[in-house]
Parts: sequence; structure tokens; C-alpha cells
Amino acid sequence: MITMPIKRQDLLKMLEIMSETLSTISDKEYNELLAGDGHLVYETKSNHKKEINDNKEIDVSIYRNIADRIGSCETRDEAYQIIENEAMLKTKKDLLALTQASEIHTNKNDSREQIKEKIVESLVGFKIRSDSIKNIDLK
Repeated sequence: MITMPIKRQDLLKMLEIMSETLSTISDKEYNELLAGDGHLVYETKSNHKKEINDNKEIDVSIYRNIADRIGSCETRDEAYQIIENEAMLKTKKDLLALTQASEIHTNKNDSREQIKEKIVESLVGFKIRSDSIKNIDLK
């Protein structure tokens, strides 16, 4: 193996990277490293970005499942109950993620209540209106 002399700046940069990495691991992981029971793994940044995108795809599928549950409701009240009780829909950001996954248009300045209303009307309201039109007796 051919070794090249290490430059001081390179060594400082490497120690800085290792310090940042060690500051992000848990105490348990740190102790396992010291005991020789754990090891650090090199990973390129491009793989890290792919992992983040994979997590976003998982999130989209979770929100689509929630949208399916809301869409299967018979009444608007049932849909509002699901939205209120769903742990994944506690913040405005969560509601916006659901609207994006369901392709429901919202405005930037919509309140949480307005967003909920748009979700319910888009996923349940249209179905109720359609059913009432189908059941009209024109005779």
C-alpha cells in the first residue's frame, strides 16, 4: 500500500468531520464505538439524498392512505372526525402534505379550518352531491 504524506489542513478537516459525526450519535452508540462493538461507515452524499427522497415517498403513501380512509366516509362529519383524530394531521404542514398527496388545491394563506374544509369537500363532498343528484326522482 502506497501512503501519501498527510497535509495538516486535510487532517484538520478529517478531525472536524469525525467530530461532527460523533456529536450526532447517541451515548449508547458512542460507548459501543469505544468498546469496539460498533464502527463508523462511510456513505457518499448522493446516497444520502436518495434516502431522503425514499422517506418522502413513504410519507406520500401514508397521506394517500389517510385520504383513502377519508374518502370512504359516508358523511362529512365522519371525515372531520378522522382528520381530528389522525395523529399524522396535527399541524397545518401535515394538512398541506395531505392536500399535495391528494392533489387538492390550496392557497398559501388558507387557515387550518379552510384546508380541512377543502379536504372534506374534495374527498367526501363531491361523492355526497353526486349521490343526491343520482337519487333525484324526475317523474
